[in-house]
Amino acid sequence: MQKTPTRRVSSVITSGSSPSLTWSGTRYTGKPMRTVRVLIVDDTAGVRRSLRTLLPLAGELKALKVEIAGEAADGHEAVRLAGELRPDLVLMDLNMPGMDGYGAMQAIKSLYPDTKILVLSVHSTQEARQKAAQAGADGFIEKGSPVSEIIHNIKSLTGCAPSVIDEERIHK
Repeated sequence: MQKTPTRRVSSVITSGSSPSLTWSGTRYTGKPMRTVRVLIVDDTAGVRRSLRTLLPLAGELKALKVEIAGEAADGHEAVRLAGELRPDLVLMDLNMPGMDGYGAMQAIKSLYPDTKILVLSVHSTQEARQKAAQAGADGFIEKGSPVSEIIHNIKSLTGCAPSVIDEERIHK
């Protein structure tokens, strides 16, 4: 019997204790999926809920296992949870009550310099991008961007993709 794929969708195959393998079309890629632990920081509960649901699903389609390590509604909570949970990446909003995203980024980067920070904000002006870069952002993406673009940025920043985000993307 011949296998004929009807669509090009990647899925996950696991067996016992062996690593997850990605399946693409009719062949195994043989690469174990890397798990990236993400801390979501946004003052809007609906945004956190959407990201908590969509990121793991979209990640698996892109051969990346996204584990939501935790969620924070403000900068103070983000700094505390970054220390407790030690995520690989923090997905950070900029405007929040109390300590904003800029202050939280500075604190997280000074305490945990290896933690990557990807800003997800409606404020995409040149000034906001520059201020975010100065505060320690490793990447910047606008709210409303497709989830696949967020996943691409997460993969690039955490070394799970062959290309690295160039400096121009953050200073766009």
